[in-house]
Formats: sequence, C-alpha cells, structure tokens
Amino acid sequence: MLIALLADIHGNREALTACLADAERVGAERYVFLGDLVGYGADPAWVVERVAEMVEAGAVAVFGNHDAAVLGPSDSMNPTAAAAIAWTRTRLDAAHTSFLARLPLTVDEGDRLYVHASASAPDTWIYVMSAREAFQSFRATHHRLTFCGHTHHPALFNESARTLPHHHVPAGGTPIPVCQITVQDNGIGFDEKYLEKIFAVFQRLHGSEEYEGTGIGLAIVRKAVERMHGRVFRRRSGAGRSRQLAENETDHACFRPAQQRHL
Repeated sequence: MLIALLADIHGNREALTACLADAERVGAERYVFLGDLVGYGADPAWVVERVAEMVEAGAVAVFGNHDAAVLGPSDSMNPTAAAAIAWTRTRLDAAHTSFLARLPLTVDEGDRLYVHASASAPDTWIYVMSAREAFQSFRATHHRLTFCGHTHHPALFNESARTLPHHHVPAGGTPIPVCQITVQDNGIGFDEKYLEKIFAVFQRLHGSEEYEGTGIGLAIVRKAVERMHGRVFRRRSGAGRSRQLAENETDHACFRPAQQRHL
C-alpha cells in the first residue's frame, strides 16, 4: 500500500494542493497528516477544512505543536511563530478549532506509529534531529516504523539487531538497509515453476516413497520470517543445489518526510 505522508503544512494551501495532486497521480491509497496543519501560512481555515474532509473519508491526522498553540497560550514559540499563531487564531472559527482539539497525539496502525514529534514524549514536541533522539523514540514504542514531522527536514534513522540508531541518507540505487540470511544446500533441486508451491503447507514435489519429509518445513520458515516483517524466497544456484533467503527490513526505522512536497 502506497501511503502519502504530509507533514507541517502550516496553512499553505498551494503546497497542500500540489502534494495531494502528486499523491493522486502516483496512486497513493492512504493519506497521513503528521501534524501542524496551521501556523505561518495564509490559508489555515482552508487547510483545516480540506484535511477534515479527508479524515472523514478515512485519512489519518495527528496533533502538532502549532495546532496546540492556536488553542491556548504557548510560551514555546519564537516571536515570528507567535505572531503567526496570533493572526491564525483570527482566521479560525469554532468548527476549525474543535477539529484541531480532537486530533490525537499519536495513531498506531499495524506496525506503524504516526506522531508529530518524538514517540518518547509526544506532547513535549521533541525534535528528532539526531541518532540520540531517534534512540529515545525507538525505546518508547514497540512499532517497527515511526513516521514523524516537526523538524521541516527529511531524514531516516534506522537500527537493527547489530547496530544502534544511525542516520541513513536515501540515495538513488541505494536500498534501505536490510538483513539477509542465506542457506545453501545440496538438495534434489526443483523446477522454477514450483517456486510458490514449495512454501505451501503439506505441499510436496515428490512422493513420500521417493523422499522423506512432511511438506511443512518451508511453510514454517515463511511464517516465522513474515512474523518478523520479512520475506523468504528460494532460488536455484546450480544443478541439485538451491538457496533459501530470508530478508528482514531494518528492525526499527524513523522517517521524517520532506516538508510539504514529498511522499
């Protein structure tokens, strides 16, 4: 499922319109707004109304610090942000502020957590800027993937069983780090057309009178790997030999989408 992540819109109608059009063009099936719908931009009412419509239709939205600031006094804003918030309050009516007040700090969806700032303390608006903050956020949740906004800078932090959290810079042709386990045997081999059949429970390519076995071994392997959010597959590597490969995506990852313009 392709998920469109939109963070820190800050009342920017033009940017939101462009991002939604781009998301639709590439076939996004799920929309997630990672907080700070208002603040700075000139169209906070329009943005809140548009997002409210999408939430009604099934999108996800979480509460940000600028959303909180328009609802009451805040001493954490710099002068520019405070002035923008004061003006924004004059542009929102009771329906707008009611919608913002109902937004949750976090939303969990399967193995994913959506939050505006750090999962370690969602209501204190910690910036996840380094591996240190990513480590604290990872420790606070059992979710494999955390999506946050707040910093206005795209980033990806990941950790695995072998590494502490570190900053990964996505680049064309460079995959996100994964763990791959390869097992090679000198078995009887198989025809490529049976690649999927061999992972089904009680499926055998040869009768029990020819070769021993129950037909459940690879099915158990696949189930175990999928429970760890990985995938298992098999390839031939020569006559009478095959390889079983299990891939597991990074154990924990924290993604910050680029401000406004990226999925």
